[in-house]
Amino acid sequence: MTVLETIMISSFYLFIALIISIPAYLGLRTLLFGITLPAEALQDTAVRGIRRNYILLTGGFAVVIGAICFLMTRQQTTGRSVLYWGAAILLLIVVSVFAIRISRMSAQINAS
Repeated sequence: MTVLETIMISSFYLFIALIISIPAYLGLRTLLFGITLPAEALQDTAVRGIRRNYILLTGGFAVVIGAICFLMTRQQTTGRSVLYWGAAILLLIVVSVFAIRISRMSAQINAS
């Protein structure tokens, strides 16, 4: 795989990882993973901790999955590399679903 192809596909992977990770901070402040928060809980350290843990969890898995995929595809053909990167994106989406479920359970506990 050429350098240009590697840069393009890894940039797309990075874009997908950012799209998955960032909404916890860019979304509504009164809504935390589908749980409506009272006004006094907006500045709570536990709420900020839930958002931070989600970012760290998805970001950490994105880095690990991306690094493994990059190491696997260095000497592969373009077709096989695209297949591996596609599988990495799907795996990242699955991991983010679990991270959202964990964060939502934490938000439910915090909202009660």
